[in-house]
Amino acid sequence: LIISVMTGITTETLIKITHSAAVIRTMPNTPIKIGLGVTAWCKTKAVTQADSQWFQNAFSKVSKLIDVENDDGINKATAISGCGPAYVFAFAEALMSAACELGFSEDQAQLLVTQTCVGATALLEQATVPVAELRQQVTSKGGTTAAALNALELSGFETMWNQAIQAAYDKAKTLSSQTR
Repeated sequence: LIISVMTGITTETLIKITHSAAVIRTMPNTPIKIGLGVTAWCKTKAVTQADSQWFQNAFSKVSKLIDVENDDGINKATAISGCGPAYVFAFAEALMSAACELGFSEDQAQLLVTQTCVGATALLEQATVPVAELRQQVTSKGGTTAAALNALELSGFETMWNQAIQAAYDKAKTLSSQTR
C-alpha cells in the first residue's frame, strides 16, 4: 500500500514509479499538525477494504476525512482546503493590519483577530443553519457590518475568491499533468 501526501503526483504516476497498484492519494492541510485538519483522499481499485479501513482509522485521529473520486477531486481539495489555511492567515493579516491602522497595538490586534477567527469558526462548526444565515445574524440592516460587507461586495470580493480558487485548482492540474 502506497499513501501519498504529495501535491501534483497522480495515482497513475505513483503506480508507475512504485510498481504498486494499491495507492491512496491524499491532500491533508496543515491543521493536521494539531489534530484539526481535513484530508481529501482517493484510492485505486487495488486498495483493499482492510487497507482502506486502516488508512481511515489512522488519519481520522488527526483529521476529518473527505473521500473524493479521483485525482481531480484531490486537485479541487488542494485549491480549497490544502491552500485554505494560507487564505485564512492572509485574511487575518489584513484584519490585523487594519486594526493597527485604527490605532490598536500589534498585541491587541492579534488578540482581536485571533479570537474573532477562533470564535467564528467554532460557531460555523457547531452551526445548524447555513453559513449565509450566520452572516446575516451579525449583519444589522444599515449597520456597521452591512457597510463593511457592501464595501467588500463593491470591491469584487466574491469574484476575487473565485479567481483565486480557480488559479490554485489550475496550478494543481498543471502540476499533475507535468509529473506523468
